[in-house]
Amino acid sequence: MEIVLQWMDELDDLIFAGLLVWQRLRRLSLIVALSAALSVHALPRLGISAVPGFTLLNISLIALAAWILFAAVAETAASSRHSLAREP
Repeated sequence: MEIVLQWMDELDDLIFAGLLVWQRLRRLSLIVALSAALSVHALPRLGISAVPGFTLLNISLIALAAWILFAAVAETAASSRHSLAREP
């Protein structure tokens, strides 16, 4: 029985470590999207051609889509966790 409790403790640690990584990925993808979007607007003011701007725009959109995906999965997990906690 004691080994099962140790496994459960390790699983708990693994889940919380995964959640911390998940939160960092969400923040990182939003920061990448923001910095790429700001770069798109700054490039024409610096006199740089539109080709790097298009690439940065794509990076921004992909990072923003990743953030939306991470947020949707996190919200789904939170709502299912709350619904399981309410059940008797």
